[in-house]
Amino acid sequence: MQVTRFIRKLRSDAILWDAILDPDETPLWSSRPDYGRRLHQAIGEERVLHGSIAVGIAVIWAVPYLLPEGGTVGPTAAIWICAVSTLLLILFALAVAVGRTDHLGRAHYAVTDCRAIVCHDVKTLALTRRARLTCCALSHTFTYPISDTRPHASVRVGSEFARHPTLYAGVEPILFEQVAGAEHVRRILFAASEASAHREG
Repeated sequence: MQVTRFIRKLRSDAILWDAILDPDETPLWSSRPDYGRRLHQAIGEERVLHGSIAVGIAVIWAVPYLLPEGGTVGPTAAIWICAVSTLLLILFALAVAVGRTDHLGRAHYAVTDCRAIVCHDVKTLALTRRARLTCCALSHTFTYPISDTRPHASVRVGSEFARHPTLYAGVEPILFEQVAGAEHVRRILFAASEASAHREG
């Protein structure tokens, strides 16, 4: 499967897909992540992380009550240590959530008659608008597997060799993440892939 990555500069008033798609390209489906774009919408293992942090904070605040009286750490110092530790854990959880909302909040997905597109619409420090595109040519031999990512599934539209090995043994998946109608999107991909193969054949 051919995968291309590139950045396209957009006018600030440009309609995203009108500015990205080729003149002879027909859009079949477009959407955005259905969950995870807001700060409180934790996804996947992030919920486990939040639970672990909550347990960690509870344990931290139990420690002062277990300290022996007259020890090297006084009650006031113990409370300060617990407060700082709690703050660091909360900031870590917040940083994870902000990173997720930044990633999913800028994501747009599209299927056309010739490719699947993952686009991140970003504004640079100079306030110019750019689209970071990952485009996967349609292939009738690719299975477009669905990943059980909570709370919604994700559709894998392509793969590429990763610069850093991942759980996919060195292959980086290209995903439509957190799509509520994953099966419907998969059927569109299959149909578009078959139609593209017939045109080329």
